[in-house]
Amino acid sequence: MNQNYRNQDTIQNRSEWNCEGTEQLRSQDNMIQGNRQEPPVRQQLQQTANRMTVRTISPAEQERISKFPILCLATLIYAIFYALCLYENKAGILYPVFSAGTMYYFYFCLQKLQLGWKKDNLWYAVVIELLGISTFLTGDSRIIAWNKLGIFLMIVAFLLHTVYDDRKWGICKYILSIVETVVMAFGCIAKPFTDSAAHNRMVNPEGQRKKGYTKYIFIGLAICIPLVLVVVVMLATADAVFANVFKWLFDIDSLMKMLGHIFRIVLLITAVFIGAYMLLAYLTRKDIDPTVKDRAKGEPVIAITVSAVLSVVYLLFSVIQIAYLFIGGIVGNMKLPEGMSYSQYARTGFFQLLFVCVLNMILVLIGMYLFRESIVLKVFLTVITVTTYIMIASSAFRMVLYIQYKYLTFLRIFVLWSLLVIFLIMTGVLISVWMKNFPLFRYSMAAVAVMYLLLSFSRPDYWIAKVNTDNMSEETQYAFFDETDPYEDTEYLARYMGADAAPVLMSDSYKDALLERTNSTYDRDYYIRRMERRIKDTSWRKFNVSYVWFLSHNAEGEALQEGSAGEQ
Repeated sequence: MNQNYRNQDTIQNRSEWNCEGTEQLRSQDNMIQGNRQEPPVRQQLQQTANRMTVRTISPAEQERISKFPILCLATLIYAIFYALCLYENKAGILYPVFSAGTMYYFYFCLQKLQLGWKKDNLWYAVVIELLGISTFLTGDSRIIAWNKLGIFLMIVAFLLHTVYDDRKWGICKYILSIVETVVMAFGCIAKPFTDSAAHNRMVNPEGQRKKGYTKYIFIGLAICIPLVLVVVVMLATADAVFANVFKWLFDIDSLMKMLGHIFRIVLLITAVFIGAYMLLAYLTRKDIDPTVKDRAKGEPVIAITVSAVLSVVYLLFSVIQIAYLFIGGIVGNMKLPEGMSYSQYARTGFFQLLFVCVLNMILVLIGMYLFRESIVLKVFLTVITVTTYIMIASSAFRMVLYIQYKYLTFLRIFVLWSLLVIFLIMTGVLISVWMKNFPLFRYSMAAVAVMYLLLSFSRPDYWIAKVNTDNMSEETQYAFFDETDPYEDTEYLARYMGADAAPVLMSDSYKDALLERTNSTYDRDYYIRRMERRIKDTSWRKFNVSYVWFLSHNAEGEALQEGSAGEQ
């Protein structure tokens, strides 16, 4: 009897060889056999090993495994669609198609996984589609990069909003959840393969082997290859055009180029397939705790002390801003530091003030979420918020004066845009100080999205080029720049403006202004050559509206290029 029992144990150990905890089980087995213990001990150890290896699977994960074939096919189609739209295509006509297709893919998968759909998801879809359209309309590489980042972040936020109950989530909770989703999703990188195995076990629990056709495929290929070679040789000798096609196909340079494209496309499809599926897999696990813990347990006296001191400093600073900067020293006998003019005073410090504004926003949020509610604390947080408004106005005023003396650049426009966004967010923060249930994150996300869409659709490069070139001579100078010398930094326009600026920088008026001022059109010619290199070999997939602006003015550029080639 004991001998039969040991034989059964041997068979059982072989079947459990790959289970976690098997080594421990085998060592215990030796002890059992040595001491000739009874079968109940073996059963107890087996149950312990099973508990070590079995992980509870949520209903959503079970649904994902059961729907693996359709999800796998949908994800594969999406990956191919992604490559078709975006392979070697930074900002082409297919970008709006890609953004719409991406939203439909996630909608389809969420419906199959029975994770629900919320009415306000339409807002996410509209913003994502507008970002795709903006990418197609502009040639500004900075705007294009931010559009892509915005599309990715909006997709993750949309998925979290759909899967979880986020009505009580704050800014910190949402930011941490987005970071957690992006990082922890890599833990599901093997899910396409493990889900495939789990689905096979589900539909074939007995482990019966299915009839395979692999060997027949290889037999067919073995027969086909020599047959195809004979047919190709015969057809090539029969038709000269057919023969030339095969000469081109098997030209080493063309072949290597084609194989390189195939390799990169396959790699891109594989990466997108795994990335999209692992993101869905992580969301179905629902590892993020949707509840929001009340962390406002800190002693408010600490926050009151800090905010009170800061309020005094900020109030003093605000009085100085109003007296010196806004009123300009008219009231009283106030004097600026020796050796500093009013214009010099006004044109310095905007980046430092921008930093302090962002810091104040963070400090107010910390005071709201980490400390117990206190009327005194709310008052001081309100003072900090109001004085931040004055700092925003001061920084904006300084930047406007700086532009008056130095003209427009993208960074200067971006600073003014950032200050306006901070103003809108601080307004939401001020409301939430006194209204605890105010949806601050949704308000802030909507404000940033709307403001960014306005920036991305405004084509900043065009307006920078137009304003600066219009002020290259005293006769055409705007009244705003009366106290400033005519614009001279044409090198900046040549090196940093994109295709959006083509209607200005390739116009005859700009050419005449350059000839009048520098007796040379070098900067204009340099811009034309730079844009030609960027737009070279543009297929229909890569077509961008901004290229129309350039191509419609490029007759002279093509003549310039032909002249350069003739000189060589």
